[in-house]
Amino acid sequence: MSSLAIFILTTFNVLISFFIMRVWCQYLRVSTNNVVARSILLVTRIPVALLGNKVSRGINLSACGAVVILTIAKLLTEYYVLFDLGENIAESGSALTYLIYYVLKPCMFIIKMSAIVLITVCIVDAILSWFGPSPIKYMSSSLLMPIYRQMRKFIPPIGMVDITPMILLFGLYLLEYLVETLLSQMFSASFAFFLCSALV
Repeated sequence: MSSLAIFILTTFNVLISFFIMRVWCQYLRVSTNNVVARSILLVTRIPVALLGNKVSRGINLSACGAVVILTIAKLLTEYYVLFDLGENIAESGSALTYLIYYVLKPCMFIIKMSAIVLITVCIVDAILSWFGPSPIKYMSSSLLMPIYRQMRKFIPPIGMVDITPMILLFGLYLLEYLVETLLSQMFSASFAFFLCSALV
């Protein structure tokens, strides 16, 4: 893979991560006085404004739309520019094949990217817990505390050790692995054709 292709895919991944963070921050109503939250809002401001900046029940629908658009753009780049899979997909012929490739795979990719973003925030929060307060620590704690609060209802601490971050990380790594495995399987047109044949 060329360096230009790697740069393009990395850019897509970074932008998708920023928009996922924006949705997450706005849903949890993280204070925009934080420098990290302001940076996320600044990076995502123009696309969200172009999509109308609509918010429903704390979820920024425009940011969600941007995540979907960027995901489809990234996957289409992989299919047609980098890996030239368009012809292989077309050979399998079924409309359901297109549904699998262009609907299910983007959804799974968004789940995978969300898991990666959450894993990154968990690791950053764990590292920064050894140091003093900082804007990044405030941000990571604000994002993770609602999740930890729900988990602690079912997972009591062992002695003085709170194991909820470790369990969350393990669950996220497992989710990311499962989704990655399914994505790699769906990447072959033969799998899509087999699935279509089984469903029809």
